[in-house]
Order: sequence, then C-alpha cells, then structure tokens
Amino acid sequence: MNLIKNFRLNLKTIATLIICVVAVSSCSREIDQLDAISSFQYPVPSLIAADISNDATIVALLSPDELSVWSVKTNKLINNWNLTHFEEHQYYISLSINKKFAAIASKNKVTIFNIWTKEIVSTWEIAGFSPLSKITSLKFNENGEQFYIGMNEGSIVKVDLKLKTKSIFQIHSSNVNFIELSDIGEYALTASVDGSIEYFNTVTGEILSSFKANTRITSLVLDNRSTHFFYSDALNTHQVINLNNSTVVSTLNYIERFRYFRKGVFINHGKTLFNSTPKSQLAVWDLKTGKQIQKGSIRSRSFGSTVLDVALQDGNDIVTISSDGIVEAWNTRPHN
Repeated sequence: MNLIKNFRLNLKTIATLIICVVAVSSCSREIDQLDAISSFQYPVPSLIAADISNDATIVALLSPDELSVWSVKTNKLINNWNLTHFEEHQYYISLSINKKFAAIASKNKVTIFNIWTKEIVSTWEIAGFSPLSKITSLKFNENGEQFYIGMNEGSIVKVDLKLKTKSIFQIHSSNVNFIELSDIGEYALTASVDGSIEYFNTVTGEILSSFKANTRITSLVLDNRSTHFFYSDALNTHQVINLNNSTVVSTLNYIERFRYFRKGVFINHGKTLFNSTPKSQLAVWDLKTGKQIQKGSIRSRSFGSTVLDVALQDGNDIVTISSDGIVEAWNTRPHN
C-alpha cells in the first residue's frame, strides 16, 4: 500500500512539475527579445557616471581621471579634459539639453565646460541650507542657462549662469537622489532616499504635487508631457503615477522579490516603458496591462556592469551607455 501511495504521490509531483514548466514556458514565449541594433566600445576606463543627450546624438562620459564627450552617431571623440589636476573626486555629470555644456560635480563644487571649445566656463561652490551639506545629484536645464543640484540635507540649489545667481529651496528632508526637469515650463520632479517625491515650481519653490513611497527611491522617470511619472523603490513597488492627483495609473506585474530598477524612459507616446536593473538586464513594459513585453541584456566586459543612462532615439529606439563604456542601440518594436 505504501508503495502504491508513494507511486501516486510521485506521479502527482511529476504532473505538477510538468504543468509548472509548461506554464513558465508559455509565459516566457510572450516576452520578445530586445534586439541590439548597434554596439560600440569607447576607449575609456570604467565609468563613474555618464549622460546621453535627449536626442541620443552625443554622450558625456566621466571616469576617475577624464571627462570626454563623444558622437553617438559617428563614435568619434568631440573633446576631452584631463581631471587629474582637480583636487576633489568628481561623481556626477549632466549635459545641457541644447548640447553646449557639460557639468561635473564633486561633493561641494560644480564645474561647467563648453563641450565644443573646451573652455571651462565657470566653477561654483555649492552648499544647501547647511554649510556641511554635500551634493547628491545634478541636472542641467534645456537652454543651458541653469542647472539644479540636489543636496544630502534635502535642499535643491538652482544656479542661473546668465544672471550669476543661486537660489535654494528646501524640498525634502534627506538626500535628493533624482532630479527630472519638465519640458513644458519651469517645473522639477525630485525624489529623496526617504521615499518622498515632489513636483515643484522652480521659480517660486511652491510644491504642486507630492507622493510618498514606502522606502528609498531607486528610479524616477518623468514623461515628456509632464503628466505621469514612474518610480521604483528599494523593496518591490514599481508604479506609474498621475502627476496631477498622485493616483496610481499602472503597476508593473513583477513577481521577483527585491529586484528594482535604475534608468528608464517612456516610449510609444507613454504607452510603454523601457527600463534597466542595477545589473545588466533591460525590460520593456506594457503600461496598460503592467506586463513585460520585451527583455534583453547589455553587453558586458566586467562583473557588475550596469546601465548609467538611457535616451530615446528616432521614435521608439533606445540608446544605452554602460559603466564599461559600451554604447548600444535597441529596437523596441515587438516582433510580429
């Protein structure tokens, strides 16, 4: 009897395993593979930070001893700067949207470069409301006349290069790790390690919309119409939020625990989202259903390689730059 009982249990177990395998296989078949259209390795050491222009035509690369700017289309060097004479390590980088300037930042100082003439335009000592505050994020505005700095005590510093002025806004209470600027006016969306996300007027400092996540924000993406944003936190929440009323529009149907996202961009008129993990994985999501529809991996030459920035190119194609200095273009059109 025991043999018969064990035999029946084994058959049941095998049947269950077969069902699970079939189910997983059928689900995986629904996810298309992301195709790399092109790939190029820039001759640079491992990168600290990188920034791709909004139209994905140039990329600025920051390594421990050098700042360099490259053409994405021709893969040719535009200009480079030796940073070994800088007294402080540089951690952050941002290109102006008009592609005239590149800014790099240490913990207390921002340096602006003209990427075409190699001129150092200006250097700014930065502090928040606390004289001991440190820089934690950096972002140029559209015309290259202003840049914004997030500080570790929650303030946002706005520097106007034309007027040569600084303004400070107390928006958060701890490290500001993300700054996204609106394309439709003088507004910014920022996020802090305490889980707070704020949308505010960069002239008056007035907070227009607030959202609170459960824990540290790991990814923040603002759509180009400034109507929605995507955020990911350090636990397991990945959502698209309506900027006007802070309601949840979409939740990514993601079952793997403790996996979060870094860089991302809305595509297909805001209907889908492209994003990356801290490792080498890429994904495209249908925001109507919350389901993943494409997957891929960046080319790596070192352990721990990760995506440092992404940008939209020619409609629905994406350009990524990795910490290995590898730029790749991806076709996000699903296979038929």
